[in-house]
Amino acid sequence: MNDSALSVKLKQIDKLVSENSKEACLNLCAELINEYPQTPSVFRKKADALEEFGELDDSYSARQDLIELGDDEPADYYDLALLSWKMQQPHECIEWTQKAISACKKHDRNYYYQASNFYKAVSEIQVGYFEEALQSSQNLEDGYKTYVYKNGMISKEAIIEQARKKSSWNN
Repeated sequence: MNDSALSVKLKQIDKLVSENSKEACLNLCAELINEYPQTPSVFRKKADALEEFGELDDSYSARQDLIELGDDEPADYYDLALLSWKMQQPHECIEWTQKAISACKKHDRNYYYQASNFYKAVSEIQVGYFEEALQSSQNLEDGYKTYVYKNGMISKEAIIEQARKKSSWNN
């Protein structure tokens, strides 16, 4: 199968997801992984589909399989961080954001660098690492804000305020 044929199949996965055809979608994903065992886009598509179907544990595993391919794509680490956050695993979120930040530095990816530092800070607050959250938030551009799953839009300034307030309560 050539690249254009693969592209058509990947779009077909999107269509199956939108139609909520889980079994057909996952069968196509398995077929493509067998045919393209070293192609990151196939693994990403499977992980995305699983997440859309609410299969967070399986999506997490699929994203880990993607990481094992060795592509070192910052977005892949960031997606694992977001998924960890959704699964209420803040320690894992911190771990994946650290890997995303490292990959961003190598590949000069500012968007994922900012977003990863943001989720790292939010997770650090959640687990009580307030000083670390303040340090992580210092890496963010002024005025930076993003949507945090189940928390809405949060700004850099709100993170700093929250970390300072909680840090002072513990002292």
